[in-house]
Amino acid sequence: MLNEIAKQVGDLHVAARILQEVAKDARVAQMKAEREFNGNGFVTADLVDSGNERASERQLAYIRDLGGRARKNMTREQASKKIDELLAAQAAQAA
Repeated sequence: MLNEIAKQVGDLHVAARILQEVAKDARVAQMKAEREFNGNGFVTADLVDSGNERASERQLAYIRDLGGRARKNMTREQASKKIDELLAAQAAQAA
């Protein structure tokens, strides 16, 4: 995917930043979709501590695609941070 974007924009560094932002936007959209509110407008308690949920298979696959090691017991939060780190490392290498 990174190479496809790089072909379109003509710069690998810019492509990495675009991919990083798109990934963040997708994660924010996913979090909004998963958020449930009770009658008072507050997030329900079972969703507040989502940092302990296991990483999705898509997150783990994306980490591997980026050249990282994906542990099966990673949380969603850990996987998200790992993805950000790998994308930043790719952007730094491209610069």
